[in-house]
Amino acid sequence: MKRAFYFLTVGLLLIVGVVQSQHTPATSLTFHSVLEEDAIKEYLDKKEVDMFALQLISTHDLSESELTDYNARLDEFVKKLSEKKQKYKNDEKFLSYTFYKVNQKFLKRYRPFTSPGTLFKTGEYDCLSGTTLYALILNKLDIDHDIVETNHHIYLRIQRAGKVFLMESTDPMYGFIADQKEVAERLNSLDSNAPGENVVTDKDVYVFETRVNESIDMYDLAGLHYYNAAVNSYNQEDISASVNNLEKAVIFYFSPRISEFGMLVAKTLLQVDQIQDEAKRDYLNRINNVLSVERSYAVR
Repeated sequence: MKRAFYFLTVGLLLIVGVVQSQHTPATSLTFHSVLEEDAIKEYLDKKEVDMFALQLISTHDLSESELTDYNARLDEFVKKLSEKKQKYKNDEKFLSYTFYKVNQKFLKRYRPFTSPGTLFKTGEYDCLSGTTLYALILNKLDIDHDIVETNHHIYLRIQRAGKVFLMESTDPMYGFIADQKEVAERLNSLDSNAPGENVVTDKDVYVFETRVNESIDMYDLAGLHYYNAAVNSYNQEDISASVNNLEKAVIFYFSPRISEFGMLVAKTLLQVDQIQDEAKRDYLNRINNVLSVERSYAVR
């Protein structure tokens, strides 16, 4: 199948806004595990959901025992961090220690499109999964923070005692930024990152036009993992998996970028001949349901 575009993502950063979709009921979704199905159904039923599990359920080969083991490992790690915290006289030194200790313990090798479940299993990570790990740890430490997404990046912003600190998960050497002049310069650079900047010249690479610079929450991150998976599946020319993941992404968040991506997937479907007409109509209907979230979002 010849695709229309290849999607280039840097750390996967694609979104704003949260809306629960009523257009894709859980009964119509394709789940890859009972663990995933139970977590999504609990979320849709507005039941209390384990946030750690919610961040990992997009991982295909994740078992219940692995999830329990990973959570226990993280809790033990956080317990040791909490004990260390008492030895530090200020937040800056403790945050710096935490950043580099997390990197040393968990983040071994950078690999694009890596889910948090894979991070715990192999140590491979990307910008999104690395940032998710830091956010989970800061939550367990009761340290307030903002998860900030821009066009080509996602990072953590922490405000303590009148200062702002940044955490960049994919920079193991200098990823904790405490110098306030450097923080201001970084934030200004990220804020001024307009659409079209650093445009790739490859005509087969699609560059999103929508500008993103927003704080998001942990539910948005759960959606991002599915959106990341949808983009990766599309790049691998697996339309079925891409649509499946896109339907799950909009359960947790919605963004104008979904419209761009959904319409381009639809365009690809219209251009290819290898997919039977009946299957093609089904995919297009499902994409239309995904895009209809935009219409319901707009009238809220």
